Amino acid sequence: MPFKKFHSCRVVDPKKFEKDSFRTITSGKMRMIIGRLKGEDTTTVQSYRYPVADWTEKEAREHCKENGGLFEEAAKENNMDKQFTRYSKEVLKTGSYMYGDEEFNVDIDYLHTLVDSTKAAGLNMFIPIDHDKNPEENKGWVSGLSVEGESIIALMDILDPETDKAVRMGTLADASVSIYSDFVDNEGVMHPAVIREISITNEPFITGMTGYERAMSEDGKETKEIRFSASNRIEKETIMSDVLNKVKELFKIDDDTRIKNLSDKNKELTDSNEALTTELIEVKTELDTLKTELATEQETVKEADWTRTWEDAVREFKVLPAKKDEFKADFPECEQLVTVLSKMDPRKDLTNADEETPPEDEAVVEGLTPETVTYLKERGMSVEEIEKYK
Repeated sequence: MPFKKFHSCRVVDPKKFEKDSFRTITSGKMRMIIGRLKGEDTTTVQSYRYPVADWTEKEAREHCKENGGLFEEAAKENNMDKQFTRYSKEVLKTGSYMYGDEEFNVDIDYLHTLVDSTKAAGLNMFIPIDHDKNPEENKGWVSGLSVEGESIIALMDILDPETDKAVRMGTLADASVSIYSDFVDNEGVMHPAVIREISITNEPFITGMTGYERAMSEDGKETKEIRFSASNRIEKETIMSDVLNKVKELFKIDDDTRIKNLSDKNKELTDSNEALTTELIEVKTELDTLKTELATEQETVKEADWTRTWEDAVREFKVLPAKKDEFKADFPECEQLVTVLSKMDPRKDLTNADEETPPEDEAVVEGLTPETVTYLKERGMSVEEIEKYK
């Protein structure tokens, strides 16, 4: 996506660089994004930025070609209203906060100092996701800052359509400022503290701030106007020495200590995740083993129930022992076998049958009911065979 104020020239794919090694330097009228290639100790130019106020499209394109880069012209000024959505967002508020093991307080004086110093430094504040320092991943620009009540309110111009959609839907819901103390600008002037970028994130350092609000009406007209630019910078000499000392005291932790604390915390979380993953794998393996044992046990119980039901039926002369395999194949479930045996038994109930007097013309075998004798005779057995079978 083209930038609003710069022609650009990509020289090297940013994916080839160490993630947190990028920084911007100025050479004459040109800005350069430099970083460390993976496995290298020295810095390499990743891309060039040509301010449209100092470079024509032709000049910038020729310079990019000479350096073997991929050129992209700046976005046209008359199309910008269609290329971004402006949001108003609370990004910092007064309070007492912990940064690592250190506590620092943000009061109303500090908010004013921070806004004034940022304006005085003339910074172009970019809008990354989760403080990503890769310039190729910039999602927009901060167009204004002001102190309202006990908070800093930022106007954030989102250029990336997918990011704009995520903010509108609430899947990206908050913001976090990146503050640099003792910041030295391009003219060599040191500022007590500035906001370098405002990141869109779901994990802000300071929680409980108000959400994003559209700062542009439906007809495209701005409903708020708190822009600033280099033309309305405050005078450098108005930054009082006592305010400078106060800010230095608030941010007395050096950058190396902050980086080390964050690195240690990241390693702790990584080790914890690896241990949890290993434990989950062990639990899953044990659960699979228990499932297999339970299935085997259930199958054994089902087989025992079927066999017991069959043996009871043989003892009650409902079936012939030789028919076991045939019945097993046709009625493998115990419930099926019980149902079939119940239908084959003239008494309908295996345990509560009423004795009846057999008709005079019906053969009688001592010890067997007339129904059982009839059943066996229908299957080709003579009375003599039934006597032997009994």
